[in-house]
Amino acid sequence: MSLSRLASTDANATPVGTSGPDTLRGTNSSESIHGKGGDDYLYGNGGNDRLYGDGGNDVIHGGLGRDTSEGGAGADTFVFNNITESYQGGGHSHSDLILDFSSNDRIDVSALGFTGLGNGHDHTLRVEVNDAGTRTYLKSYAVDEGGDRFQLAFEGDVSQYLTQERVIGNGGDDVINSGLGANALRGGAGADTFVFDNILDSYQQEGISASDLILDFSEDDRIDVSALGFTGLGDGQDHSLRVEVNDAGTRTYLKSYESDESGRRFQVTFDGDVSQYLVENNLIFASTNPTTSGSQATVSSTAHEAVAVEPLGVPPHDPSGTA
Repeated sequence: MSLSRLASTDANATPVGTSGPDTLRGTNSSESIHGKGGDDYLYGNGGNDRLYGDGGNDVIHGGLGRDTSEGGAGADTFVFNNITESYQGGGHSHSDLILDFSSNDRIDVSALGFTGLGNGHDHTLRVEVNDAGTRTYLKSYAVDEGGDRFQLAFEGDVSQYLTQERVIGNGGDDVINSGLGANALRGGAGADTFVFDNILDSYQQEGISASDLILDFSEDDRIDVSALGFTGLGDGQDHSLRVEVNDAGTRTYLKSYESDESGRRFQVTFDGDVSQYLVENNLIFASTNPTTSGSQATVSSTAHEAVAVEPLGVPPHDPSGTA
């Protein structure tokens, strides 16, 4: 089930999601928002909100106000689109606080123009830990015209997790290797390449969903599966990959229907319907495919030609495998 709704306008309201993927949006009041299960999108809007992703690979955007976020289980992405969402200025701290940042989570500051980690100057962010080891800070030392500078606080010492790979910025032409585990990936601006060189990077197995989620795939981006032996688009058999979209148009899947000896089959998930971008030109395969360059998966009456992008009657990113 997918839920999309605006939170109550009452102060201290508690919008709660479902076991499936939900979109929950707050108001200008202070609220507690719980995603529950599934891969949820939580947006606090205004007010000093508390946002809990709970289970699933969630995207959490606090918005304005001094928010407290907890991703819960899964690979969660915390998004900041404006310096006013988390900052230090005027002798006061308006920093958001993330309670449980871990090795699977990410910080997305791509909209703020930061290019990477560094000393906090020249469009970089600096990682600092207080003497007691009870707070970590991701901060800029460059102030805007109002005297404010970006700063985000974390519970405990999480400096080992705040690496270049976990902080999404720069807006350039990036090469992003997801690595092991179910990750939420965002390339930001630029022509980005998402690399999968091991089936353990992103896969589906009976009863297990370990599929990466790409949040912002566009016409300039590419998927590199050349190391996995796939040779082109098709029906998901014979070393081909199939493109599928769920009924709601909220998730797209690039998947194989051939399992390895452990029952794992490759699958990567995309936010929204991006099937128009999953064409031969945007996919790097193990060998040159004889189909026309730029062709997309299309309706076919033969088993070995490309197949239709097919809506699926299951919730997006469903642990049952969506097949």
